[in-house]
Amino acid sequence: MDPTILTIKEKYTDKNQAIDECDELFDKANAMIDKLDNVCESQLGRLEEIIAKLDVVNPVNNPSPAGENNGQFLDDV
Repeated sequence: MDPTILTIKEKYTDKNQAIDECDELFDKANAMIDKLDNVCESQLGRLEEIIAKLDVVNPVNNPSPAGENNGQFLDDV
């Protein structure tokens, strides 16, 4: 074979190997990103549940009716 053809073949073999390695690293990185995304989504769901519970007792959203003993819990302290 012509030495130029062998050089070109080696060059493209090395290039394809580098591309395969990059693809493998890209797949690993995407898997890690997906895992992190799932963790973040789970934590965000838990945070939204906590916020919903706090909104129930938020005096701005649910003020006490006028005339009630709104400080009754302070009397127990």
